[in-house]
Parts: sequence; C-alpha cells; structure tokens
Amino acid sequence: MSINHFCLFFILLVFSAGCATVSINYDYDPDVTFSDYKTFNWMPHPNLTKRQALVLNRVKTAVKRELRSKG
Repeated sequence: MSINHFCLFFILLVFSAGCATVSINYDYDPDVTFSDYKTFNWMPHPNLTKRQALVLNRVKTAVKRELRSKG
C-alpha cells in the first residue's frame, strides 16, 4: 500500500470516527399528556453571538412551522 493510500485511509478513518460519537439526550415526563397542550413559547437566551442567534432563529422557525402544521 502506498503512502497516499495510507493517508487517504487514515483521513477517512478519522472523519468516520468523529461522526460516530454523536449522541442525543432527551428528558420528559412520561405521565404528561402532551395532546392537552395547545400553545408554546420560548425562553429568552441572553448573550448569544450573532451565529448562535441565527441558528436559534432557524430552529425556532422550523419548530413553529412543524407545531402549527400539527394544530
């Protein structure tokens, strides 16, 4: 195996290992009936950078769109 193939293999291995470490955590009360809720609101997020504010606004817009489509 040439050094170019080895380098390419190593780079792909590093990138694939980085993607494998993503984990998602969530927490909710299983005794709550969420169908009883008809409204929602957002908590304020002080001290956001411009980039964080942009991402937050995109998430808020997507969530609002989905929740409104469900009634």
